[in-house]
Amino acid sequence: MSSEDPFLVSVMSRRQLYPVNGSTEEGIYIYSPEDIILQKLNWYKLWDSRQKQWMDVLEVLKVQKDQLDLAYLYRWALKLELADLLIKAMFQSGY
Repeated sequence: MSSEDPFLVSVMSRRQLYPVNGSTEEGIYIYSPEDIILQKLNWYKLWDSRQKQWMDVLEVLKVQKDQLDLAYLYRWALKLELADLLIKAMFQSGY
């Protein structure tokens, strides 16, 4: 993905900074659960490490179930041509 990719721009704008050692200036950025799901579904579709990616998606769906921004998730799943995989994962995760 390039820095001009609309999905990458969205991912980067939604990430959250988590402080390290109580510092307000240093920390690590964590992607949103929705973006993790979408990225792992894309990797699942493209690469050989399919089982790991699929299991990761199911776990994120289970853990974040009530906190996911479904409108965002569905909108990007459609744009990235991942909607069929997202629906399958949601079903398998018990969503």
